[in-house]
Amino acid sequence: LHRIGIDPDKYFSLAKDGKFPTSKIIIHETDGSVSEKLTYSSEEKYAWIEEAEKRLPAVESMLETAAAEAAEGEESASGEAQETPAVKNGLHPAIEVIDIYEASACEELGKAIAEAGYDPSKLYHGEAPLFKITDSDDTLILNTLSELFEHVKKNGRKGLQIQRYKGLGEMDPEQLWETTMDPARRKMIQVTMKDAMEAERMFTLLMGDDVEPRREYIERHAAGVKDLDI
Repeated sequence: LHRIGIDPDKYFSLAKDGKFPTSKIIIHETDGSVSEKLTYSSEEKYAWIEEAEKRLPAVESMLETAAAEAAEGEESASGEAQETPAVKNGLHPAIEVIDIYEASACEELGKAIAEAGYDPSKLYHGEAPLFKITDSDDTLILNTLSELFEHVKKNGRKGLQIQRYKGLGEMDPEQLWETTMDPARRKMIQVTMKDAMEAERMFTLLMGDDVEPRREYIERHAAGVKDLDI
């Protein structure tokens, strides 16, 4: 949600009957201001777009203005004026639509929270006390599920020391045995190569000297990572 410019706190507070907004519409108004709208269905999304188009300047006049400005400045490498992405997507140039694909996952999470007896809108924000944490002589009152989550993580880190190594050769013998060599605890996984060309391509992409393709690959796939081994 943060990746697409949506505050999770606000997003979860907008849940209606277990449903979450599925689109975010951004309107660049004629007076220079920017308005935003979160919609819950395709019907509501297109209705809001249609309403915005009625008060915005005609597309033709905006394209003429853009073409005139482009003619005064630098042209593209092909010698033609660049067309705005909004027009290519079939939308008015002043309208941007961001589909919130995370809505279905949030609905599943909201359902699980409700089944546990809590209000999904209180996931990030709440005034009433939900939990009382007693730790030795200290008592802490928490108002949200996110606060509980952070407290559990903080408590779990007590007494732990995390070390990272670039290779097994940097470990002490005891650490190497405990983490890698002990037959009772280690995991041995067989790796097979079905497609040698694809394996070589990915190895070159991720480990090669050309940084730009690797950066683009990471940016494109970062949001979909579920398991990350560091």
